[in-house]
Amino acid sequence: ALPISENCIAGWWQISEALAPVPDDALFALEVHGDGVRMDLPSKARQLLYRADLTTQRLPALRVGRGYQRLFWERVLERSMLEGGCWTSAMA
Repeated sequence: ALPISENCIAGWWQISEALAPVPDDALFALEVHGDGVRMDLPSKARQLLYRADLTTQRLPALRVGRGYQRLFWERVLERSMLEGGCWTSAMA
């Protein structure tokens, strides 16, 4: 994974097949849809959550991309997208 600069976060996603409840500190979710996405996965498994401590003065920026959530993208994208190198241009 790429290093995250100060005041940035990479987001949070479900890492196990047994989907847990959405954490209380989740402010919003980005859900992946479209061509090349494994739509057979449950909605929660295709979500990238923004979690932050609301007591801080400045909320961190959410960084999204193959370098920040590689395991997430490898799970939610179809194998043909990963093997063909298509995801590189799709995530650029």
